[in-house]
Amino acid sequence: MTHDEMTIAEVLKDPLIRQMMRADRVSLREMKKLLREAEGGQRLLKKIRPLSEAAGSACATPSGRQSLPMLPSISSAATG
Repeated sequence: MTHDEMTIAEVLKDPLIRQMMRADRVSLREMKKLLREAEGGQRLLKKIRPLSEAAGSACATPSGRQSLPMLPSISSAATG
């Protein structure tokens, strides 16, 4: 079985990523926090996706892809 994605530990140990972190002045603590937050977001998306699919074609685009409903813009919300 192969894995296409790196674990958080692998990302934090990768020499190229570490070099880029140094160049961008990103600490290990900051990077780990960012990756954990992204991981949590992915888990949330996996929970939400089945709910949006169950909603049917109400939010479907012509290509059949799901999209979010249109929200009023800030300018129209301020005037109305």
